[in-house]
Amino acid sequence: MGKTGEAYAAARAQLTKPARGERFETAVAGDGSPIFRMFTKLQTPEKGWSGLAVPSEFLGLRRRAWLRGTVNGLSFWVSAQPMGDGNHWVTMNREMRAEMGLVGDEEVEVEFAIADGPPPLDVPDDVQESLDSRPEAKTLFEQMSHNHRKGYLRWIREAKRAETRSRRIASAVEEVIATQGKSGR
Repeated sequence: MGKTGEAYAAARAQLTKPARGERFETAVAGDGSPIFRMFTKLQTPEKGWSGLAVPSEFLGLRRRAWLRGTVNGLSFWVSAQPMGDGNHWVTMNREMRAEMGLVGDEEVEVEFAIADGPPPLDVPDDVQESLDSRPEAKTLFEQMSHNHRKGYLRWIREAKRAETRSRRIASAVEEVIATQGKSGR
């Protein structure tokens, strides 16, 4: 097992149950699709990230899945990764927790459905114009993984000055072409 696998295994070994116990329920939405509800603990085995251990049997899946729902009534749309230990892991980074007012290691009520895919990305107009001016870049960008596209967009949005933002947009377009859409920020 590699370093990353060992780190995840060690972190999963630290998982604890909520004091009031865990509860997992399913219901059916008006359109006939399943809705999942769970009362569990937002686990924080390491600094910076937290997560939910969702039993794979509860989801009825062994593959990665996108989940869309709420944690304590606050919206989320994330992926659930199968971990090989009978659970899917839903990672919630520090930024997500802050937006939800969560610190980690607290009991949470979660309701979600399995989504068709990742959330749509909002491509700013100036980025879209730059991509539109370079059809090859636009095609490659649209074919990139969700997380790679999200990384480029985050990097561009983090620019504090207009000049920096313009340089980053131009650089991103060139990088997408140079790497044939095979890497991201």
